[in-house]
Amino acid sequence: MVPRSRRLVYRPVLPADAADFLRLLRDPHIRAYLLDGAVVDGAFSARAIADSERLVAECGVGLWLVSGRKAGTAPIGFCGFRRFPGLGDGPQLLYALLPEATGRGLATEMGLACVAAARAAGLAGPLRAAVDAPNRAAARVLAKLGFRPVGETSGGAFGTTQLYELPASGGS
Repeated sequence: MVPRSRRLVYRPVLPADAADFLRLLRDPHIRAYLLDGAVVDGAFSARAIADSERLVAECGVGLWLVSGRKAGTAPIGFCGFRRFPGLGDGPQLLYALLPEATGRGLATEMGLACVAAARAAGLAGPLRAAVDAPNRAAARVLAKLGFRPVGETSGGAFGTTQLYELPASGGS
């Protein structure tokens, strides 16, 4: 199930999108928290795309490139679900935008669209996300989406990682 929202267009991240995806992953704003500042290579991008394709086959959700509605617009970010080693077995929500696309509510729009896509794909249980403690903007977005803090881990590049959960469909 591909997300849908009013201002954005979503498309699955596929091997043919490796260059666009890598360009986003290498952006200093995106990699600051999402990749703990690391500069990744094409092999990382290819693995992430393959992992996304497996997750789509398994759960119906994965990663999507996000663009504005104007035809031919380059991706301004990506969102979706990914498994993160050491943070549980299930897929976790993530979203990232280029700095020029921030501050307009697009991350919240992407998050709502991803949650709706996950529910439509049959993921009725709790949805999870993790945010580095200093990334207050991402924590605010999760709160707007209805995610609640459920714990934390330590030892990441920024010290503490806050763990969040959105209750199961129909849960409170």
